Amino acid sequence: MWTIVALTFALCSGHTKSQILPCNSTERFLFHCNDNNTCIDKFGSFCNGNDALCPDGSDEFKYNASLESERGIECQVIRNPPSKRSCHLPHRYVCDKELDCIGGTDECNCSHTFQCDGQCIVKSGFCDGAPNCDDRSDERQYHRTSDAGFQCPVTKLRETNVCVLPDQYVCDGYPDCDHGIDECFCDFTSGQSHGRYDRESRSNGECFRCEDDSLIIPKRQQCDGVVHCTDLSDECSIECDKKKDHELPGVCNSRCTGIECNCTGNLVCAPPGHNTKERCLKETSICDRRFDCANGWDENFCPNEEQFFKCYDKKLIIQKTLLCDGIPDCEDSSDELNCGSLTDFICNTYRVFFPHITDWDNNTQTASVHPPPGRRVSKDYPLRAVQCDGIPTCGGLGDECSASRCAESQPEFCKFQTREGKGFRCKNSATILIGREVCDGVPTCDKFHSELSVDELFCPNRFYCADRGANRLPIHIPQSGRCDWIQDCADMSDEMGCSNGTHFYCRRGTRRTFIKANEVCDGINDCDSGLDESQNCSTTYKSACKRLTHSLTVWSVMLLIVGFSDAN
Repeated sequence: MWTIVALTFALCSGHTKSQILPCNSTERFLFHCNDNNTCIDKFGSFCNGNDALCPDGSDEFKYNASLESERGIECQVIRNPPSKRSCHLPHRYVCDKELDCIGGTDECNCSHTFQCDGQCIVKSGFCDGAPNCDDRSDERQYHRTSDAGFQCPVTKLRETNVCVLPDQYVCDGYPDCDHGIDECFCDFTSGQSHGRYDRESRSNGECFRCEDDSLIIPKRQQCDGVVHCTDLSDECSIECDKKKDHELPGVCNSRCTGIECNCTGNLVCAPPGHNTKERCLKETSICDRRFDCANGWDENFCPNEEQFFKCYDKKLIIQKTLLCDGIPDCEDSSDELNCGSLTDFICNTYRVFFPHITDWDNNTQTASVHPPPGRRVSKDYPLRAVQCDGIPTCGGLGDECSASRCAESQPEFCKFQTREGKGFRCKNSATILIGREVCDGVPTCDKFHSELSVDELFCPNRFYCADRGANRLPIHIPQSGRCDWIQDCADMSDEMGCSNGTHFYCRRGTRRTFIKANEVCDGINDCDSGLDESQNCSTTYKSACKRLTHSLTVWSVMLLIVGFSDAN
């Protein structure tokens, strides 16, 4: 993967000829000679086996571990055609977020890379649904039936993947999972770059750990009406019950309790069908995308609901990316029904399945258009899409950039569509991206500099984090995620500047934070110095006492009347 990317840079950036360049050039790929006065093209001239262009010969130095004048590494330079030649790459080019050596060896063990077996990848490629490591370790799926590994959810625009994050990346100072949960419960007081992971703490101002230790969630997702913990501990607890204006999800009322319970705390329900006898469910049955309860409560309070499709027979829940792909995933095949009404655009993928058709008129398409039986359409190159919704779905971006209906309001990213309409062309490397890689919140054109990656810069109907993902992904989020009480941006910009009617701002430790407005004066100190509990709370308290006193007085009078009547 690294080799392919780097070769693309080398071939398409127009710098394959040996040349000396001005050191103040805006060209990205420069090699600065050790004399500090001369610069050459890194891909075309460094370590090319020809006569050295640097006056001191530093561009052709053979690697020597004992070279005291300049620390560095042995680097087999990426070149086309491939070459086994290696040179001494100065240490100043190690971990500089520019790829120089085959296998990415100059960027291994850096904060921005993920270590595979014998190679490295950019961390933004971790758990993105597409294996980048030869050993596929970057996409190792987390299974709830196993206790091994750190459960790390990573959300892109269309789906959330849950992978195992190796221990070496937990508390390393670089957030890899949604909401930075891998950096919660970390102790950095020793001053080292890698903190100590506290496995005992259950809750702090930022995060909550499920009682069964299976998952860490942001504190604000505790008691939010959505079940994240399979043991229900984030929603069905005394703490949630005490929260002001909070209603426990219906699933909490179905837990097994009492002396006759043989699965204390677990969900009890009647299964689908005619069998009405209640049974206990294992924790792994909660939010597993299969309905085990007749009332659906084991699946009705789960996160990321917008990413899923509920089969009509109410037996399964599937990813929406599997809709209308030619292969039924629901037992009743409902995911392949009504495709014409769900979408209004036929992608160029139809040419693969219907080669005899020279062109397709999307204005007169019918719901009868389906892939041949038994052939699944790749989610990278779907057959159908919704046109003009600002989300490129077709492999070649045709639903947003070629559809006639979008002509007057084409998204700005369409200017990067290839002339042949085959995809999105990165301007820095000439790499071609497919539609689903554009505006998905993860940089693909420039994985090292997310704030500059053009595939994520011109996305409509999105809220851009103030730091554009420079500190932690995502770069942008749906507008619906703005001011929803859940921090998505690393810099919290998605929850800043919101209405005083919904947010209360204060400080907690060294950082500014917020709580829900209805959590002010709820008897729980959420802010430093109890600021949230000193906002004229006494007035509220007096009003409550006044109402209570009035109610008690009324009841006392009524009881006296009843007692007097009985006496007579």
